[in-house]
Amino acid sequence: MTNSKRLSSADVDTLSTEYSAVDATKTASFEQLALGQKVSIRPERNDAKWYRKLFALPAYYWILIAQVVVVLPHAAHLPLWLIGFAAVSIAAQLPHIKAKFKKTIAPKAIYQSVQMLGFLLGLLGLWLTYSTAFGLDMGVAFLVLCLVSKLWELYKRRDAYVVLNLSLFVLAALFLMDQGLLTTLEVIVGAVIVLLAFIALNDDSNASGDGRLRTLGVLGVGALPLLLVLFLFFPRLPPLCPYSSQVSKPLQVCLIACLLVILPI
Repeated sequence: MTNSKRLSSADVDTLSTEYSAVDATKTASFEQLALGQKVSIRPERNDAKWYRKLFALPAYYWILIAQVVVVLPHAAHLPLWLIGFAAVSIAAQLPHIKAKFKKTIAPKAIYQSVQMLGFLLGLLGLWLTYSTAFGLDMGVAFLVLCLVSKLWELYKRRDAYVVLNLSLFVLAALFLMDQGLLTTLEVIVGAVIVLLAFIALNDDSNASGDGRLRTLGVLGVGALPLLLVLFLFFPRLPPLCPYSSQVSKPLQVCLIACLLVILPI
């Protein structure tokens, strides 16, 4: 009777392996990945399809993917140095890159210094590029600069929410540059990725990623009636600014004031 209840050594090894995989998944939290802790995430099934592995990614990686999708469409009209700074800012947030800075005395101080220096040099670069503090191109480039600068202090979920909300504004700014079909598709894809990042951020403990696509569908279906009502019955207002290279100064001042409030959060 007692022998039948005993576990063999193979069973013990199997259970220990399963528990270690579960523990590894649990430690893959947003805060730990943001601090650069190396976490080996093992999928629940090694034979899972690629899209299941994609949906099972932690929220931290979804946020970085969202930044690539949001910033990349702006490459057609932004200066190359700003796109390069955005690429460096996104790559520097990878956990393996942050893990290398953990060996230094104050990794957060280094990232904060890079953030302030990059933002100030970016402002100087925008002035030298556009030779004005106002304008449509200048306003969009400044918005992208604020977004990529905020990535250097991506440590808490509050920072992630600010980054994702700011990403939606950067996506909407694409329509100020062009209203073509390709731009519309880029904005739709970017909005879907940002929403998936929001969902993953609120469902970070779900190691398998099950239900995230269903949640996205529920949100989309729930938003369609409001979209149709606004499209059919909302009055067509005149544009806030002419479709030229200039934007009204009050609009620019309002944009800068909003960003100055958002960035310190």
